[in-house]
Amino acid sequence: MGTSKPGNRSFAQSDPPPETVTRQMRAERLAAEYLRQWGLRDPQTIAALSRRWVDTVDPALLSEPASLRELYQAVIRRAMADMDEWLDHLAHDFSAGPRDARSRRGLLAVEVQTVIDHCPAVLLHDGPLPPELLDQLACAAGSVVPANRPSYMPTQSLEAVAAPKYFSRCRRIGKQFWRRMQRVSSPEPSGQG
Repeated sequence: MGTSKPGNRSFAQSDPPPETVTRQMRAERLAAEYLRQWGLRDPQTIAALSRRWVDTVDPALLSEPASLRELYQAVIRRAMADMDEWLDHLAHDFSAGPRDARSRRGLLAVEVQTVIDHCPAVLLHDGPLPPELLDQLACAAGSVVPANRPSYMPTQSLEAVAAPKYFSRCRRIGKQFWRRMQRVSSPEPSGQG
């Protein structure tokens, strides 16, 4: 290794070329932005996950001939797949079956966005979730709509119900009003001819 001036870094044999580092850093920033949209604010967790996702893409995408767009798409696909897998895992943990898991997945996704910054390390490790996070997620995964239960009403006889006098009175008033309106709207015959 040679000496270098500040701002001029000399690369050792094991270091990747500068253009690869720049592409890798750009891809890590993109992955970091994706995590921020999920609500994560912890810089160490963001950096570690971003680096992990960039390291899992095809190394050929990090070299200069590959387009940046392909690199970004590969990184975001990997990030989305990891987050989807984690949400699916959570949904299955908090549901009674596969059909129930699909309905709870969206509820858990919304809750994860609000609580993810309280326990950022859960994204880095595959171990059990902290109890406080489990409680919050279990509460969020609860049923929004209560279970459907049939209720039966006794049959009622309509024979005993007679038309009240009120309806006949309303009908009579309506007819009187209608006749008056017809008289007002029709022109009176004039006697001149």
